[in-house]
Amino acid sequence: MSSKFKERKENRPLIVLIAAFIVMGAAIMAATLLPGIEKNTEVSAASEKGNLVVDTNATSTEDDLSKVYEILKDRNVYFSGIQDCNVTKETNISLENLKENEEIFMTYTIYDEAENVIFSTDLIPSGQAVNFEVAQYLCEGEHNLKVFAQPYYPTEAAEGGYLPLTSTSNMVKVTVL
Repeated sequence: MSSKFKERKENRPLIVLIAAFIVMGAAIMAATLLPGIEKNTEVSAASEKGNLVVDTNATSTEDDLSKVYEILKDRNVYFSGIQDCNVTKETNISLENLKENEEIFMTYTIYDEAENVIFSTDLIPSGQAVNFEVAQYLCEGEHNLKVFAQPYYPTEAAEGGYLPLTSTSNMVKVTVL
């Protein structure tokens, strides 16, 4: 038997022991970290609203947010869509928050093909609208736009006083004549 083979054979218990410590350390880390990750995943899955996730650290208490979810669980949010259209420079495109949304507010953000924001609104109360003035933002020609609508429910349980709800977006072709 060569001396190198003999040394390797003698070192096997040490190598096995080191490997066991590495596996045990990984298991302890996983046991420590995974409950927090699972909790966050559970909260995120329950509270994911489009691209936004409710940050439970932003609430005054977890119970307050649970009450809001209970209020909203059977509610619908109604979106006013925009379709492909031909417009003139004098045209205004109405970005509405339908009256059926009652106390839910809506914001709109319009992006160009390069994902640059070309227009955005502040909170729009239900039953009201903001005009997107075509002449201010688009030149003549064809424009592929992404219209993103984000509803919010007013509540003190959320940071800033508004809880983002499930959002939507659609791609539209607007041709300015």
